[in-house]
Amino acid sequence: MDQLCPVPVDWLDYLEGRSKFAAGLENHLAGCPACRVLLATLEATPIAALPNDWASSFRGRLDGVWHEERPQTPARAEFWFSASRYELPGEAALNNGGGFALPSFSYENMNRTLLLVIGDPEPQHGFDWVDVVPVLSDVERATETDYVFSATDSSLNAPWRAMFAHQTKVDRGQLDTRVGSLLGNGIEALHSVLDDNGDESRWGFPLEDIYDPRGYEAEDFEDCLRALRTPWLLVSEAASTAGTASNVFVLRPPGPENPTERTSDKSGQLLWLQPRLAPPEMVAAFAAASEERKPGLWELDASAFRLVGRLKLNKQTGFLAFSVCEVELRLASRLRLVVRTAEAEYASEAFAPVLDTSVPIARGLAPSAVHQLGAEVVS
Repeated sequence: MDQLCPVPVDWLDYLEGRSKFAAGLENHLAGCPACRVLLATLEATPIAALPNDWASSFRGRLDGVWHEERPQTPARAEFWFSASRYELPGEAALNNGGGFALPSFSYENMNRTLLLVIGDPEPQHGFDWVDVVPVLSDVERATETDYVFSATDSSLNAPWRAMFAHQTKVDRGQLDTRVGSLLGNGIEALHSVLDDNGDESRWGFPLEDIYDPRGYEAEDFEDCLRALRTPWLLVSEAASTAGTASNVFVLRPPGPENPTERTSDKSGQLLWLQPRLAPPEMVAAFAAASEERKPGLWELDASAFRLVGRLKLNKQTGFLAFSVCEVELRLASRLRLVVRTAEAEYASEAFAPVLDTSVPIARGLAPSAVHQLGAEVVS
């Protein structure tokens, strides 16, 4: 043969008289014994007809169908779609129970995002706020702040990664419909996460570096998350301005290149903690988990205070926090922590250091991304 043989489906079309290339097939058949044998086999083999009721086994099955409901109150461990439109009342709406004016904000035609409710509605500032975590089905992209639920953990019959680094509060009006909920094992897993005791094997793998594609989500998804968290930020900021306490984490621009020459705009000088690297023998024992020596503890012994602690990512809240292991206050009573990455600098709120306490610094920042850790005296 000096040409490729037709595939069996071409010969079936030929046998049924539906081939557009019948003449060419007959010419090929005259010079190809193999195709003559195949054609004879196809002619001698009856082709069973497909049953007319092939879809009967699927009729009435509901296990793969999501049903959208609109109950009055969301509950923990339920999956909800966010609303595609929302409007926050403007300054005219003063009767919010807090005695302050509300800012104007709205969005519409927003893609609905699947959210996992992780807390019961909580009334604040005249609204019912619900703690939620966005979920996506691409579990293979899970990072160290994503907790994976298997297909058997929920009524949705699909695996999900709950993105705790993007946990936020939404107004009840930002939730549209309920589509399912976690089941037995899934509910237990969620409770363990909220108790900061989640199964470590369910968390994703840490980002390798700033170029790891898992660290970036689609732009439209980021837009949805930004729209969802904005109402709470606006309302809580308005309440804070009116005198209500609020935890605000501020992103500050990088300081001078030489950190030892930098003086705080507060009352003290910014000093930099020194990392204690894990001993080489420990690195060898855990070489599969890390290819380089990472700081275990950070320490600073200054004239005003002595501070030792470690950076830890709270996977429940998504905040990078500093856990105080040792502290001695000499001429200081309140401090502020500052961390530098390759791209930016972040600062914590001022705090009174107490042994075994945890100080939140920045959301969505892994300990491995920190290049420098500093502390300054506030008072």
